[in-house]
Amino acid sequence: AQSPAATGGGKTEHAQLSVLNVLWDQPASASDSNVYANQDFEAAYNGYDIFIADDFTNTAPWSLQGIYTPGGGWNGFASFACATALHWQIYADAAGVPAGNPYGGAAPVWSLSLPPTDPQIGYSSGIWGPGNVMLTLNTPATLPAGHWWILFYAEMNFSPCGQAGRTVADTTNGYPAQVINPMGGFGFPTSWSSAKAAWSLAGQDFAFTLYGNVAYDVNFLDDLGRSQACVSRSTGYFVWNILSGPYAGYSVTGTSMARNGGTLFYVSTPSYYFYCSYDPIRKRATGYFYDYTSHIYSSLSDANTTNNPPGCDAVPQGD
Repeated sequence: AQSPAATGGGKTEHAQLSVLNVLWDQPASASDSNVYANQDFEAAYNGYDIFIADDFTNTAPWSLQGIYTPGGGWNGFASFACATALHWQIYADAAGVPAGNPYGGAAPVWSLSLPPTDPQIGYSSGIWGPGNVMLTLNTPATLPAGHWWILFYAEMNFSPCGQAGRTVADTTNGYPAQVINPMGGFGFPTSWSSAKAAWSLAGQDFAFTLYGNVAYDVNFLDDLGRSQACVSRSTGYFVWNILSGPYAGYSVTGTSMARNGGTLFYVSTPSYYFYCSYDPIRKRATGYFYDYTSHIYSSLSDANTTNNPPGCDAVPQGD
C-alpha cells in the first residue's frame, strides 16, 4: 500500500487580499517550489502526522483579520474539500520553539477549526491544485504584543484525499521554522526541531501572510480635520497622521510612555516629539507632534472622541 511522503513538488501562487493591511509577510519562495508535508492524518496513518510552525513578532497589539498560507498537494490531492477540518493555531514562544503543538504542551493563545466549506475560507491554485488558503475572519482575533508561532494544517485522510503541505519562503525572519512528527513515522524528530535541518532546506522560513490592523484602544480625530492620532493605552504604541495642509499624508509611528492609567502619552526622540492627553470621562483629547528634522508641526483638538471613524493605518512588519 502507498504511504505518505515527506515532500511534494510544484508551484504556488500568492492570492492577494488588497482590502486588508499586511501586518507580516513571508511570500512563497521564488527558488523552491516544493511543498513540504503538513497534515493530521487518519488513525491508520497517525505515525505520519506532521506539523510545521514559523514565528513572528508584534510590538503592538494586533487585530488579526486574515491569514494566507500558500501550499499544495500530491499523492491524489484534489482539493481541501476532502478534508475533515482546517486548523489554525498561534502559540507563545518558548525559547525558540512553540510552547505547544497539536499533540500537547501549552494550549494555543488563539485557535480556530473550520470545515473546508466555511465561507470564511477561500482557495487559489498553483500547479499542484488549490492548496493556497486564505482565511478571512468574521470576528478578528486580538493578539497582544509578543513573540508567537503560527500553525496551519489540514485534518485530512490520506485515503482517498492524498497529502497536503506548505511552501517555504526566501525571508530570514526570527527563528528557523520548526517541524514536529510526534509519532516519528517520517523518521523526523518527535519534538520541535529545525525544518531547515529536517529537509535540508536552503532557507529557514515558511510562507505565510497576516492581515489586519494595530489594535489601538483610542482614536482621536482633530475637529478641523487636520490630524489623527491612534494610541494603545496599554503599550503607548501610536500613529500620528497629518490629514490636511502642505504635509497631508505625513505619518509616523512609535512607542510613547503611557501614564496616568493610559490617559497621558508622550515621547521625545532625536527625530520628533509626541504628546497627547485623553480625558476618558469627558471623551475629549488634545495633542501635538513635532518633527525636528523636517520642522513639521501638527496639532490636534478632539472635543468628542466617540464619533470618530475607526482605524488607523497598520505598520507592515516582517519584510
